[in-house]
Amino acid sequence: MIFSKANFETLSTSLGIQACGAATGIITARFLGPVARGELATVILWPVIFSNMGLMGCNWVLAREVARNPVGECDWVATAMAVALSVIPVYFFAGYFLMPWLLPQDKGYLLPVARLCLGLIPLDISNQLLLSVEHGLMRWRRYNLLRLSYFLFYLALIGLIGATRRTQVRWFVSAFLASHLLTLAVRLWIQRNSLVTGKRRMEDCRHLLRAGIPYFVRNSTTQQSIVGGLATALFPLPEFWPALCVLNDEDYPHAMELLRAARDAAPVEQADWQCAKCGETVPGNFTSCWNCEEQQPSPPQI
Repeated sequence: MIFSKANFETLSTSLGIQACGAATGIITARFLGPVARGELATVILWPVIFSNMGLMGCNWVLAREVARNPVGECDWVATAMAVALSVIPVYFFAGYFLMPWLLPQDKGYLLPVARLCLGLIPLDISNQLLLSVEHGLMRWRRYNLLRLSYFLFYLALIGLIGATRRTQVRWFVSAFLASHLLTLAVRLWIQRNSLVTGKRRMEDCRHLLRAGIPYFVRNSTTQQSIVGGLATALFPLPEFWPALCVLNDEDYPHAMELLRAARDAAPVEQADWQCAKCGETVPGNFTSCWNCEEQQPSPPQI
């Protein structure tokens, strides 16, 4: 069975997200109009950039570490939240003081709303770190539901805004932040035991920060639309391919070392195991069944 249940759920979630995105775009365009919609994009742009910079690649390091050591999930969740609490104030206050210079000169009247939107920084950093745990442990059903939850919350809230005719930019920003807050509340509730029982180790915090390299993906949206996918298929030029780029030139040697280490690492032989729920044979490096997501049974105690 090549196309598993997890594949189908991930595809369905992606289609659902695209549908929610189309619906929110239509609602936003209808109720805000072109000018106010441009203002909304202006106030959201820099908070999104600062929140992505604040992650510093720690989400990918966290996913790799929990995949390598699933038993230590609680400790890594607690450590990730400690790292988040340490970096959030830096990027929040940097954005707060830099925002007057980052906004276009003719958009200075948007400064209060843009500063309000900086509330995205703590919400998004925490959300992305918690989601990366599900990614690393390959809990695809929960991962997909958590991905979809934000878009459903946002669609519901801006639908309510449209119904009440509160069609100002600040209300859409409030809905944007509230959706992230509701999503974070769900993820914190799911990981509540990890946050209480997990051990926060300083060396693990340093590891997340050292191994996480600030990056961005150039042309990341090139193939996310039908037109873009066809264009890159017809004109397969490297300039249009997605490319992983580091923000700081001095991080390039370390990034290449990590890539070479991952490429040249000797494979660890792990015996395949049979899922007790559906009977499928699962590769040894999987901690859950690829077909039904049943967790791998713990080895017997000796």
